[in-house]
Amino acid sequence: MSVDPFSFRMDRFQELEHNISLLLQVPELPIIYPLYEKSSIAIDVLNQQRTNVELKSILPNIERPKLTLPIVLGNDVYNKPFVVDLKDTPHMLVAGTTGSGKSVGLRSMLTSLLYFNKNIDLILIDPKAVELVIFDELKLADVITDMDKVDQIFDYVLYQVQERYRQLRKRNVSNISEVTDMRYLVLVIDELADLFQFNSDAQSILLKIVQKSRAAGVHVIAATQRPSVDVVSGVIKNNFPTRVAYKVSSYEDSRTIIGERGAERLLGQGDLLYRGSSNAFERVQGAYVSNSDICALLS
Repeated sequence: MSVDPFSFRMDRFQELEHNISLLLQVPELPIIYPLYEKSSIAIDVLNQQRTNVELKSILPNIERPKLTLPIVLGNDVYNKPFVVDLKDTPHMLVAGTTGSGKSVGLRSMLTSLLYFNKNIDLILIDPKAVELVIFDELKLADVITDMDKVDQIFDYVLYQVQERYRQLRKRNVSNISEVTDMRYLVLVIDELADLFQFNSDAQSILLKIVQKSRAAGVHVIAATQRPSVDVVSGVIKNNFPTRVAYKVSSYEDSRTIIGERGAERLLGQGDLLYRGSSNAFERVQGAYVSNSDICALLS
């Protein structure tokens, strides 16, 4: 629905959600969110039949994207692969409650990243020691399950950022994209709330990393089941401009993670809202990937 951006208030449309549901003859309330870049409003309603989206079916059919760090999130509302470049995000915040598909989504992101670009180093912090260990078993990443080692890992990443800038200055360039012999480094944290609770200094060190690291080719994906304001604070949101929201528990959690209501009405099992650094929204059905799929795609 295209509208004059000066002639409406977003909350007025959201107040009409019951009427819209009745007019469209759908049982579920719609998810309404702005499309800033198009001066439009998206009104998403439930399909009568869910379509399964498997990463193993998507990746072979994607022409190698002209992206540095391509991540396949799933299929968009037109059933086309939705791909983003982590290099441009530059850091991503992911949230979703139990059963939302968040952990499978992280595995899909990492699998697609490695499928298209082997020239990266991965460090994965997985205190549950369940979802990401497959990448360690395949010797594709360093997976940290011992929270006592987090300080050491953060110190290492921060050193890498500083050392990379030293190398860039030495070569008289300002960005890793101007050199060919530096590997990108991606740090993934699952779960952010556990990390902050266990280590009181973790937030300040993490912020140092994300604030300094973009041009050095160091990128962070941080995930949480609990996107409350005590975990996803204002300063965290400011430094993670790209957000991926799977189904969350409440309206307040949705507002915290994407700045709008709607994520609390997602369907679970990979249904997500993506908000890029340009504030553009996309509704995406996240891709599923199993351990056997990961082995087949990356071995």
